[in-house]
Amino acid sequence: MFSKKTIQRWKKYIGNLFRIPTNGNSYELILPNGKVKRYPRIPGLKVAFHGVNSKVRIYAPVRFENSKIILNDNSECIIGSTGRRLKIRNLNIVRTSNLSLTIGEKTSISGMSVNAFDKQNASIRIGKHCMFSYDINIFTSDGHTIYEQETGKITNRQPCRITIGDHVWVGWHVTLLKNAVIASDSIVGAASLVTGEFQELNSLIAGTPAKLIRKGINWDRTSVTEFGEFHDPERSRYKDE
Repeated sequence: MFSKKTIQRWKKYIGNLFRIPTNGNSYELILPNGKVKRYPRIPGLKVAFHGVNSKVRIYAPVRFENSKIILNDNSECIIGSTGRRLKIRNLNIVRTSNLSLTIGEKTSISGMSVNAFDKQNASIRIGKHCMFSYDINIFTSDGHTIYEQETGKITNRQPCRITIGDHVWVGWHVTLLKNAVIASDSIVGAASLVTGEFQELNSLIAGTPAKLIRKGINWDRTSVTEFGEFHDPERSRYKDE
């Protein structure tokens, strides 16, 4: 018969064998009842840490497909619940450092890559009830240094902040560059290059580079044939989510 002290030593030894080395990293799934599940297995999502002091927090219920989040140092990724109907597909956040990324609840994605390879601080804020098509790229920096020939002064070393409001529809093949801003209830046309700030609500922007095309518009996930002839003021634009 083993002594109580010996059993405790073996428990500690076995526990250390299977303990996940955190290095200050954390991966959490927040359940609807508020309970936290650490290092969960979420179908369709791969999460890995290749550095220190990074955090992934995801709110259930959530649906992923063919997505991965691989963080280096000092990064944070928070993803709100998609609900049981919507889904995040082909989301790639790979090898980022010093990045803060937030995706609001009830946001769907068909294909998006977040490119944050520089080690300068970067922030990306995506609102609630957004809809992203496929082949969308977000860049938080120029990727290479630009400097003045005469003085040697670096001209593109600025902190990056990309902000997308609530209920924004981003079309296919869109590229968002550093410090892009898109206001709520807006649409970004297909194959657009967004380089500046668009602060006016209910706007349609499109082009390379993107420019304001139309004001006073809005959108709905329902197809044109199903939507009806006119918008019903009593209808919530989030009804089907």
